[in-house]
Amino acid sequence: MKALTILETDKKDAVFLGDSNADIKAGKAAGIRTYGVQWLSTYQSSTFETPPDIIFSNIQQFIDLLRNEQ
Repeated sequence: MKALTILETDKKDAVFLGDSNADIKAGKAAGIRTYGVQWLSTYQSSTFETPPDIIFSNIQQFIDLLRNEQ
């Protein structure tokens, strides 16, 4: 949340990317759209205990989503 304050950004305009259960839980606890990523060669979690809003298996999927949201 401190980063959002510094960047003067609202939660609705932010996303939290994470590759581990702890990341997903942190994003959800902050009330931010939370995306699971599994495109890294050493991602942490193959499944998530807390479901992220979306799971991306490659970076192009994420880029496409960002382009479509503009």
